[in-house]
Amino acid sequence: MTRLISVVIPCYNAEHSVLKSIRSLQKQSYPHWEAIVVNDGSTDGTRDVILGIDEARIQYYEFKENRGRGAARQKGLEMATGEFLAMVDADDWIYDNKLEDQVRILEDNPNLSLISGGMAITDGKDQIIGMRIGDNVIRTWTDIGFPPIPHGPSMIRMSVAKPFSYDVTMKHSQDIEFLSKCMLGKEYMVSSKIWYVYSEHVSVTKYKILVSYLYSLKYISRYVWKRPMSAIKHIILLLLKICYLGVVSIFKSTEQILKRRSTEPTTEIVSEFEKQRSNLDNYLL
Repeated sequence: MTRLISVVIPCYNAEHSVLKSIRSLQKQSYPHWEAIVVNDGSTDGTRDVILGIDEARIQYYEFKENRGRGAARQKGLEMATGEFLAMVDADDWIYDNKLEDQVRILEDNPNLSLISGGMAITDGKDQIIGMRIGDNVIRTWTDIGFPPIPHGPSMIRMSVAKPFSYDVTMKHSQDIEFLSKCMLGKEYMVSSKIWYVYSEHVSVTKYKILVSYLYSLKYISRYVWKRPMSAIKHIILLLLKICYLGVVSIFKSTEQILKRRSTEPTTEIVSEFEKQRSNLDNYLL
């Protein structure tokens, strides 16, 4: 359990949240990690916050202008030197056992290319309002569409990730496109354990949902000649989702739309979340 994990943190105008993301990494029970923080042309105080953190395991890179999350993720991947790749977005944070649990699972299952897990969904006050979890079943990804793997909570073997790249032209859905490429034909598992806290109700809007669908159409269309049946199926599904979003947006708020994506957190899940949040908040003091 001494293998190095490269954790990529893309950030843009995240001066109020990136410290918590990095602190959640510093609080990990697994110490063998490097954080690659890519500042995507922020115009606020993000740079000062990051450079003010006394942490030798942080590598910092800065784009002079905003280039989009695809470019930031790709730069982080290029700089990564670990045996495993993990992610934390600058407005999210992770449980203190995430890295240790995931490394152990990958070491115990040498054929597993990726381990992902559950997410605690939070509102603007960092209160848990929903959850998404997996079923602990090892599967092989065989399609070109939308892999049922949440990108944020994932840990990927670097030997699987490095031969591929994030599409730097995609400001949305570049995470789905990347997983679809690098995981095709490989084994993965989504755990029922929650490791990642996703501030979805802060960062996602109706417009962003629509744009993510349009970018997904872009990358799925590339497979029309290679895998026509699968590509056409997913294109039709995306067009239906766009139409549905257009109709539903008239009658429902963003919060109501997002709520349908998650399930109500159990008492045990809420209790563990509050413990993790309290410990991290105390660590930030």
